[in-house]
Amino acid sequence: MLLSARRWIVPAGLAVLATGVTFTHAEVLNVRGSASATVVEFAGVFPIQTDFNQEIVPITQSEPPVAARSKIDRLRTDGTTSAAGQALALFDAPNLSGPGAPNDAGLDLGAFSDDSLAGWLVQGAVNEVRTVQLFTKDIGTAVADGEVAKVRSRVLLSGVLIITGAKQGMDLSAASVNFSFSVALRQAGLPSSTPLVGELTFTGTPEGDARVDNPTGVLAGAFLPIVDFTDQIQDLPIVRALPFAGANFPYEYEIIVGQPFELELNVKAQVVSGPNGMGAAAVFGVPQDSLGAVLSRVKGSEPGTKLAEAVSRAVDTTGQAYANTPVDAPPPSAPLFAGCGVMNVEAIGLLSCCGLLSFARRGRIIWRRRRGRG
Repeated sequence: MLLSARRWIVPAGLAVLATGVTFTHAEVLNVRGSASATVVEFAGVFPIQTDFNQEIVPITQSEPPVAARSKIDRLRTDGTTSAAGQALALFDAPNLSGPGAPNDAGLDLGAFSDDSLAGWLVQGAVNEVRTVQLFTKDIGTAVADGEVAKVRSRVLLSGVLIITGAKQGMDLSAASVNFSFSVALRQAGLPSSTPLVGELTFTGTPEGDARVDNPTGVLAGAFLPIVDFTDQIQDLPIVRALPFAGANFPYEYEIIVGQPFELELNVKAQVVSGPNGMGAAAVFGVPQDSLGAVLSRVKGSEPGTKLAEAVSRAVDTTGQAYANTPVDAPPPSAPLFAGCGVMNVEAIGLLSCCGLLSFARRGRIIWRRRRGRG
């Protein structure tokens, strides 16, 4: 398919990742991928219920969008819900025209337990592979077809990681949220590479707090502030959030001009949460729903609604904040590479390196820098 727009979006891989070429035409030869969602309920260390769902393009469905959903509720003898976990993984229809939100992939995972037994493992993963072909006429440089050209891309992230507790000072060490992503490149005639990778774990502490552990790849040097929503939500006095709002991570890779190549995005998140009033969530590229819905089933609608409102004030998890980016806006790095054989590729959606955008401070939101990496 030859795209006539001056900008096209090519997802390279939370969930909100997309890669697009600015001021160029390009041919997208194929799009394939998958979405999977898993929820496991534990009694102590023993798994007692599992719900798994996977959708694969073009096997289970011919084309995106595809959504994988999983859900488990733990019921009391009176039929009310004492604990719940749910997951959504979305491989969305790619945005090839430019206008509109570029959320080609999304994750929404959440779990909460209000009893002394149930713990949770909730996982979501999205994979997307694009086969793309660029020619000299697409790049607009002196690099001829068959020669090697350097390509610059950037990825944006819109999402949040959350850890919650029902009692001030409670031990949250059994709660954690792991998030990872990577962009891989494959082309005949060149060695395969992984030009972008990042991973971290948002971990609860025994003192009822949360910290960032083991950031690697491009996340190792990123500014990662934790937002404290202390006492803002009834029945949920501990809420710690690690938001990503339009953070920008540029990366570069080389391709042979005129030959097809593959860009593959993998985005994964894993939520672990223990019993006794503990919860956790990961949301990227879709509205924040899972933890609010889980809380509503366990503790009533008000805590879930208040949590969703508080999170939405800190970060737009849908990516809609970037929908009005001008189609013709060049990448920030364009002047640095003009005329030197580097094609500038703009990505809007999953991750970044320029730091987080400022958030409006409301109520008693307290900003705290990351304590450390261990």
